[in-house]
Amino acid sequence: MTKQADGVAMYQALMSVRRLHAEVALLLRTCDDHLRTLGYRPRKDNTALAELSYSVVLPDRWTPEYAFRLYQPPKDHPDRLVFVSVVLCPRQPEAHRRPFVEPLVSAGWVRFRDDKVQPQAWAPKMIGWTDCPRDGSPARWVNSAGTPNGWGWEETWCLALPLVRVSDSEKLVQDVLKPLTDSLVPARTPLGPEEVVAAAVAVGDEVGPPD
Repeated sequence: MTKQADGVAMYQALMSVRRLHAEVALLLRTCDDHLRTLGYRPRKDNTALAELSYSVVLPDRWTPEYAFRLYQPPKDHPDRLVFVSVVLCPRQPEAHRRPFVEPLVSAGWVRFRDDKVQPQAWAPKMIGWTDCPRDGSPARWVNSAGTPNGWGWEETWCLALPLVRVSDSEKLVQDVLKPLTDSLVPARTPLGPEEVVAAAVAVGDEVGPPD
């Protein structure tokens, strides 16, 4: 039987999670407000959560893995889907990738071929957060071979940094939103020296945004 003191501590822990959710929601609403002034339109109204379950047999997924927002950028980039995602409690990536050790803020965009934006559920959880340096430095992947893939992506750009570093709206704009919007204006084609390029896999392999 749990002691009363343990029960109080349990409740306080749950309330801490609730406060964290409120802070994350404020962060995302700040992103909405800032990006809207620059012509970026939220695509999902108030939808914010991804990768969670209501099932009694999946309790490990009762806590959302991601809280995110998707945006349609200004009309000069009709082929891109922009996202900001707070990576809260994801399942661990593959063994050859760095383990997840703390909540992250991730932001980036996906460029689709033929101007056909496909806002699938994977967009807010781009592998950028697993393969990025996680210090705010950007990474970029290009489907340079034009290999056909079911998602229709041709290029992605992403950055990720610890959530604790985004301590206020000024840091959010400076470290997340400004690099994000700068990467889209003007549209970029050459690869910068700070960026990472992943070669497309051979035809016949499953191809999609890194996962």
